[in-house]
Order: sequence, then structure tokens, then C-alpha cells
Amino acid sequence: MKTKAFLLTIIILLAISPVYALLINEIELNPEGINENEWIELYNEGIIPLTNYYIENSAGKIIKLNEDVSEYRTIAVSNFFINSNEKIFLKNNEGQIIDETPILSDSGDNYKTWSRCPGFSNGWFLGPPTFGETNICPDSGEGDGGGALIPVIIKDILFEKDEEAGELHARLTIKANKDVEDVRIRAWIDGENEPSDTTSRFDVIEGRNYLQTLTLIFPLKNIPQEFILNVRIESRELGKILERIFRISFPDSPNFNFCKVGETRRDLRISNINIDNSADDDEEWEFLNNIEIEVDIENVDEDDINDIIVELGLFDPKGRNQVGDLEFKNVDEEKVNLGTIKAKDKETAIFLFRIPSDIELGNYKLVIKTYSDDWGEVNQCTSISDDLDNNSFQIINIDREEDEGKFIAFDNIRLVPSPATCGDNIKLIADMYNIGDFNQDRIKVKLTSPELNLNLEQEILEDLDQGDKNIITFEFVIPRNLENKDYVLGLEAEYDYRNSSYREVSDESTKFTLKIEECSPLPFFIRGDSNIDGKVDISDSINTLSWLSFEEGKIMCQDAADANDDGKIDITDSLYTLNFLFNGGLSISEPYPALGIDTTLDILTCEFYPVQAMGGGGSIDKVKDAINEAKSSGMNNEIKSFFVSYLDSIPKGTLSISSYPSYAYTYVDNVYKGIAPISITNLAPGNYNVKLVKPGYATYSKTVSIQSGKVTTVSALLAQTSPNPYPSPSPQLFYYKN
Repeated sequence: MKTKAFLLTIIILLAISPVYALLINEIELNPEGINENEWIELYNEGIIPLTNYYIENSAGKIIKLNEDVSEYRTIAVSNFFINSNEKIFLKNNEGQIIDETPILSDSGDNYKTWSRCPGFSNGWFLGPPTFGETNICPDSGEGDGGGALIPVIIKDILFEKDEEAGELHARLTIKANKDVEDVRIRAWIDGENEPSDTTSRFDVIEGRNYLQTLTLIFPLKNIPQEFILNVRIESRELGKILERIFRISFPDSPNFNFCKVGETRRDLRISNINIDNSADDDEEWEFLNNIEIEVDIENVDEDDINDIIVELGLFDPKGRNQVGDLEFKNVDEEKVNLGTIKAKDKETAIFLFRIPSDIELGNYKLVIKTYSDDWGEVNQCTSISDDLDNNSFQIINIDREEDEGKFIAFDNIRLVPSPATCGDNIKLIADMYNIGDFNQDRIKVKLTSPELNLNLEQEILEDLDQGDKNIITFEFVIPRNLENKDYVLGLEAEYDYRNSSYREVSDESTKFTLKIEECSPLPFFIRGDSNIDGKVDISDSINTLSWLSFEEGKIMCQDAADANDDGKIDITDSLYTLNFLFNGGLSISEPYPALGIDTTLDILTCEFYPVQAMGGGGSIDKVKDAINEAKSSGMNNEIKSFFVSYLDSIPKGTLSISSYPSYAYTYVDNVYKGIAPISITNLAPGNYNVKLVKPGYATYSKTVSIQSGKVTTVSALLAQTSPNPYPSPSPQLFYYKN
């Protein structure tokens, strides 16, 4: 009976002892570089001695095992695997097959390993190595894929430091691929007396994400610059679900890595980084410098990789990421989405930004990382490049402008409208910065463009301290007679105001362009022809003055009414015409007397100038008619009085009339003036009708022109029609009124 009892005890003990399965978990068939770095990883849930096992390849080569294995055990081998059509066996010393792989091949000569992933058709997946961690198996496209393999996975992790409390908060986002009860997360840091934390238990539902925070309290409030963080997810039912090892480093670490948990896989590579500074020095940045960074990302994988992100960071001396302060010009800003990169192909991410004038000075760490949003950054990320001085970051120095001729800078120049056309009212809005070493309390700003005949300036009397910005505006009108093209404008400043003068001026103006389009062909007109009747005379002066009175007159072609070609219409144009016509003043500028175009820049228009006006110029001296017209016109009294006074001041002419025979009755414009011969003085320049009447003779009639300061002579030969019934009158016998 004792023997039976002893055997029964052994059977019971065996029945209740855990049964562990020793498995081949991961294989590096073809490592990057030489084949001496091959390895194979075994896995067992509990402790099991390996002395009873060996590994055999397809060629019959074997490797004897020793020591014990608990969970993961990596065994280094050299030139053991064939790389193609390879099948690996795990056998016990009796030659029984404990585990075996399917036929595997790896011709990539890279870092990739074959990992056990039961969700795939052959149960294995060629992907990133895990080195003593749970295999990361992506969605296979069959069944639940990788999600079915691990009930709960880590999707993201963020760290927040509380330096004063000496606490590190790890905020984990996990995703449930199955319903699991009583889940908890434990995090700890390698080393003696290092901090750890465990969440309370909670249930998860398939397909949902959960955010959990673990707080690690460090002794003496000393949070290290870099450390190894272990995270384990477990449940009462399943035991350990997932365990990950994260290599954490902070910006103040000399080995800082921009990836959240360090390098996690290398199927994406940063193959090239090019930094281009508009101010020439690529590693010395100053306020308002425009920076362009090109980053080439290469997919060295055999498969396409989706949702690839390239992210930029800029950490200040205090370890704060200031990339959000940069003024980005590319749409994606600091995160560029490259989409899918085909296998063995590469794409380029471009970052464009400007250095703001209020950013803190000092040395910054420029960092770049790339990862697949499809995989998640914690599962796939790299930030290493040979183009960075420290492999994982580049030191950038940000400083002020040292050249005194560049202390005032202009940026963000806007022109409204743009493009523009002739006659448009343009508003310029620009940001003006003080990027120098001194505060400014007064600045003169100039806007120039020789092509647009612009030379505007204004003084800014507000203080502009270091790093400050002020908004300036200018308004101007686009001239009418412009060619359709791009025109160059410039902004410059005078500053350092002391003792009533400016001591500094911009070394060079800030250039920008304005596109002019859809300008109509230049109109043809005759300058001075205000009333567009095809000639220049006193009526044009009257028309201009009437238009200025806002009561009468029309200006259909402003260019024509601009008699003195000064780019505006005012009383001086009327005076200019009168001086030219009657006082020997300066000649009217082209186009005159023939039809032509305006060759000077101005803002005046010419909406209408009829074809019949192409008859050429000339002057008709009708001062007397102008006086009468002005007196009877509706123009305001002030302009009317001025105009009449001006006309009256024009030197008069003289009309000398004689007849044969003599003693004819003389009429001028049907007004009796006396008996010829007669001299009539003080006649305003203009056209007059002269009529001579003598009994027995035909009436003599003629229109003559009286010119300013000159004598006009009329000698009339009268034609006899009948014998004279009356003797010629004696001058002394007649009395007449003028």
C-alpha cells in the first residue's frame, strides 16, 4: 500500500506542476553586414534547462545548448544559417522535434528578423527585431492579424517631468484587441531602489483605447537624463500579456534621441538632411532668417510602408521644444506626412519656416525623426542620420543681427489688390521688426519704385524695442500708362535718431514685386483739349474751370485736361493754357498739337476721346467770347471773378479801318463805331465782324482776328451800285455814340 501511495503522490504532483512549451521565437537569418552576427531566440514561460536540447538547420548542422532559459533566451551563432529555403528544428537529445519553423528566406542583408506571429498564414513574420520582448506583429490581412496575437497593445506613450517633485509621469495609451478583465499595467526602471508604479485593475473592451498614467517618484528628486523603462501589461486570467523595454532620453542628455522610446526599428532611414539658410550660415540662425530643410526618407524594406511621418523638433537650452514658435510656410508645419513609400524607394520632406524676432537666443538642438503612423511611433521610429553632428541632433545657434545696417527688417509684405491693374488704389501692409541690439524710438520708412514713380515716406514715432514688431501701411495709385509686367518696389528705413537726425540707414532696400495686368492700351488724345473738340483754345480753359466749380463742364479725358502735365487737374491747367495762347507762355507738352499718347506716369484717366478729335491742335483767340461766356456761366462766383479778371488782364489789340472812298459808316460786331478811316483800340483778342456802309455802294463785310498787343488793318474797296445821291458827309457834321 505504501508503494501505491507513493506513486499516487508523484502522479498528483506531476498533474499540478505547470507544463511549459519551449519554442523557437525569433531568428536573425541574414544580419546586416557579416553573417557572424546571426542569432536565434527561444522562449519558455518558466525555467527550463537547455542541456537536453539542440538546434538543427536544413543542412543537418547542429548547435548544442546549455544553461537554463526563463522566458526569452537569445543564442548567438556564426555562419549557421543558409539564408534561403531554411528550416530550423528544435530537438531534444532523443532526436524528437520539439518545435520547427516553416521554410524561411532572408536575402535582405539587413536588420530584419523572422518572428513567430501565429496570425499569419505560415505563423511567422519578417519584421523588426524585438530582442527579449514580445514580438510585434502587424495586421496580416488574414483574420485578426497582429491584433489577435496580443490582447492588449501599447499604442502611444508620453512623458511629463515634474522637476520640483522629482516625478516622471508616463501616460500610456493602450488598445484592446480582445475583451480582457482585471488588466493592470506596471512600470519600473532598471536598477536598485529605482522607482516603479502599478495601476489599479480595470477591464478593457475590444477595439477601444485607454489612457493610463503611471507616476515614477525618483529618490532625491533626481530624474536621470536617460534610463531604461520597463512596462508590463498583465491580467489575472492571462498573466503577462505584453512586456516592452523603452530606452528613454531627455533633451538635456548628450545621447538625446527624438523618438519617444528610442530607436525601435530601422526599415525607415534618414538618408540625407540638407539645411539651407537664406543668410548663408546654415548653423547660425538670426531673427527673420528663412530656413529650408530637406529630409530624404528611404524605405529599405521589401514591402511598402504606409502613413510615414517626418517630424521636426527644436529644443532650447532648457529642454523645451520650441518648434511651435517657428513661423512655418509649408502646409504640414513641423509634421510632414509623406504617405506611402514604396519598397526600396525614397521620398523627400521639405520644411520651410522663418525664425521669429521674439525667440530666445542661445544654442538649440535641431532634431528630426520619422515613423509610420500605421505602426505607431512606439513600435517604429528612427532619428539617426550621419548628416547630423551628433547623429541624432544638430546644434543650432540663434543670435541677433550684428550688422547695424540691417537692424530694421521688413517682412510679410502684402499688397491689396494683387495682381493689380492701371488705376487701382493699392494698400501696402508690412511688418517692420527691430532685430538689432538697440531700442528705437523713431524710424523713417520709405517706399520707392522708379518704374511706378513712387517715392513715399512716413515717420513712425512709436518705440520699437529689440524684437518688437510694428505694422506699417502705405497707399498709392497705379498709373494708367503702364506695361503689363512685374514691377519692383522697395522698403527701407532710417533709424538711430539722435540730435534731430537719423544716424543709420538700411544697407539695402527690401525688394518685392507687384504684378500689373489687364492694363488697357494707352489712349490717344491732344493735351490741353479739355472739351475734346479736337483743338486747343479758350473754350478748353473755360471747360476746366467750369468742371472745377462742380457745377458745369465735363472732363471726359483727364489726361487731355492736364495742360501742364503735372498729373493732376486744377486751376493751374487753365492758366497754363491761357498763358500759352495769349501771353507767350511755355508750349503745351506732347501729345500736342497732334494726337498721341501720354509718356509720363500719372494716375489720370482718359475714358473718352472721340476719333473726330484727331484733327490736330491750334489756338483760336476768342478772349471776348470767353469773357461773355464766363460772365453768363454757372461757375461759382469766386472762380468766375478770377477768370474774368484774368481775361481782362490779357493785352488788347487794335483795329485800324480805312475805306475807299472814305467816310463809310463803320460797324464792329454790328455795333456802330464811327466813320472810316478809324482806329479802334482796347479790343480783346478774338474774331470780330467788320461792316462798312456807304450810300450808293455795296455793304462791305469781313471777319478779322484781333491778336493780343497787335494792330489789325482793314482796307476796304467799296463797290459803287448807283450814283451817289448824297455828298460825302463831313466828319465835323456828325455826332454818334459808341
